[in-house]
Amino acid sequence: MTMIHRNFLICYLLTAFALAAGASEWTPPEIRLPAGRSHPVITLPPGGLETLRAELERGGSNAPELQRMIRRGSQALENDLAFPPRGGHHNQWYQCDDCQRPLRTVSETEHRCPSCDKVYSGEPYDDVVFRRTHTRNLQRMTEAAWAYALTGETRYAEFARDVLLGYAERYLTYPYRQASRADSDYARRAGGRLFDQTLTEAMYLLRNIAPAYDLIHDSGVMNAEDHRKLREGLLDPMIESLQRLKRGRGNWQSFHNAGLFWIAAVIGDEELLRSTVLDPEHGFFFQMEESITSDGMWYEGSWSYHFYTLTALARQAMGAGHLGLDLWSHPSMKRMFTLPVDYLMADGTLPRFGNATTVELTRFGRGSPDLMEAAYRAYGEPELRAMLPVEPGMHALLHGNMDVEGRGEIPPLPSVALRETGHAMLRTEGGAGLSAAFQFAPHGGFHAHFDQLSFVLFGHGRELGVDRGRAASQAYRLPIHRNWYRSTISHNTVLVDLEPQTASGGELLQFLQTPKRAAATARVTDAHPGVEHIRTLYQNDRYLLVFDRLAAGNPRRFDWFYHNLGERAVSPQARAETTLPEKAPGLEFLDDIRRGNARGTLAVAFEDDPVTTRVTMAGANSETVLTLADGPGARAEERVPLMFVTRRGRTAEFAAVIEPVRRGREATVSGVSHTRINGGHAITVDGPRGRETITIFDDHRIEVTDGR
Repeated sequence: MTMIHRNFLICYLLTAFALAAGASEWTPPEIRLPAGRSHPVITLPPGGLETLRAELERGGSNAPELQRMIRRGSQALENDLAFPPRGGHHNQWYQCDDCQRPLRTVSETEHRCPSCDKVYSGEPYDDVVFRRTHTRNLQRMTEAAWAYALTGETRYAEFARDVLLGYAERYLTYPYRQASRADSDYARRAGGRLFDQTLTEAMYLLRNIAPAYDLIHDSGVMNAEDHRKLREGLLDPMIESLQRLKRGRGNWQSFHNAGLFWIAAVIGDEELLRSTVLDPEHGFFFQMEESITSDGMWYEGSWSYHFYTLTALARQAMGAGHLGLDLWSHPSMKRMFTLPVDYLMADGTLPRFGNATTVELTRFGRGSPDLMEAAYRAYGEPELRAMLPVEPGMHALLHGNMDVEGRGEIPPLPSVALRETGHAMLRTEGGAGLSAAFQFAPHGGFHAHFDQLSFVLFGHGRELGVDRGRAASQAYRLPIHRNWYRSTISHNTVLVDLEPQTASGGELLQFLQTPKRAAATARVTDAHPGVEHIRTLYQNDRYLLVFDRLAAGNPRRFDWFYHNLGERAVSPQARAETTLPEKAPGLEFLDDIRRGNARGTLAVAFEDDPVTTRVTMAGANSETVLTLADGPGARAEERVPLMFVTRRGRTAEFAAVIEPVRRGREATVSGVSHTRINGGHAITVDGPRGRETITIFDDHRIEVTDGR
């Protein structure tokens, strides 16, 4: 036990229950290990292994799934076990420094850029491939351990033992490495030996090492000396490393807590178990109180990181449940599970805010059935049924959730405003089936973007107006992440003087919703110093109106950006191919540039099959320049069409209607005009169906007049 570990006991005894009493009505359970339990103690609920073996023996409905698990265990034994010469590195190092594209693996020591054919070798590039081998070794170990648990055949347990002891022999001989090249005290504590981050080591301790050891612990294939070697060579050094780095709120500390909780249960360390829950500045209870908004969103504001962290928090709660301890009942945990349903877009995915990739609720349920079945058992909320696997599997059996009605079915959802989290979801029935997500959230730190008042748009069952999140290759260290993915220029908002926004937060001023119409108005005053930006989104069954008002104390340049998936953006007002005269971060990533001075109404079509998205923007008295181009998508080589409209002055208004039109259908919007009126602004939308006028008052009231 480290000095840090011993001293912590005094700290949490003095403060933990005072924190619990003062910050929340939820009271942590008494954290104790169950007496007299044999292994597995945490990987399955009491009696769970017997339940699965009985299901397998009688050939029940889950027997095929259990048989597949045994086959995977057999496959894990088929190939020789190879240990790389050193630990693994993060995937952020596996890109060409010049082209900023992901490398292709030729061999363990040869990595080629697909654009310029430059070959990289040595550290850190080889180490990214080593990480894949380590990951596969640990996965094979876990598959073999499960096969042993289900069959009792010692050959599976022996393989899992060999992996554990193989890493115990090597862990302290592997060089210490870190993901960052910075030479700082933090960087020197944030790395590891098997992987280059304490985060990653905690994740694999939680996901593979602790459950595999738990499953084979009592198999008889490990003698007392083997257990000692494993503790001294691998487990204790990993525990000490995780204990040495305290991160406060965040996904790192959440994985530290969960990994330490699971291994503490396996090795019988009740003090360590207790600390992961009750540490008043780092533990599970602290994360519940400090890292989650009252709506239930993880503070970083990215759905990928919400679910990533939820995986750690929920595995800690699930493991606690297997020990007879209730962590599920904290209200913040429940809200983390139920909130995502409110964000569903027309194609069943969640909007990619911040450093996110595509997240599908049903895919999360299929990928983490143990967590979803445990959460549904804990809460029983109807909306969680949308996230359950369609067919109840072995985890449903373990938790008594064998009913099938409503599994994987997404319920009809209304528009909703989540004020503290900082999002408004607009959904309208009929027509194009539009859904828009509007963002005015507090800045969430490293994984958040500079994207105040941005939005994404879905319609006709597909993604249209797009926020690409982060690069698929996690290119955090490269300029393309800083100047494109994370920067304001890659989002559907307004850029001032071609400078990215500062870290800021907005406020919701108005929210209205009916089944056929929805509207939201939000304001930000500190995203660009000295500039107030108010944006209103109004949506009906056919189109989304985006109306922006910007005011500054001195003349500024304002650029209205919109990115839409498709083949190409086209407009008769931007015909000439050109290069941009401006130099600003992010512009270097634009290709296929066309530009023109625009007078009167602007019309741009984002052509695609089967839906073309048409943007019609009202003219203005000030000079207007329209630019069409394309920028990086999920990868630098994947291109997403975009438009931006430039106006200058102390104030600027942009009134744009975005209408997706299916192939073979006529657009319903032929013109848009904007008029300042006493006390507000009137935006008139003309088309074959007649005229609709949306009046947006200075006090943020909205009136809609249908002239049909």
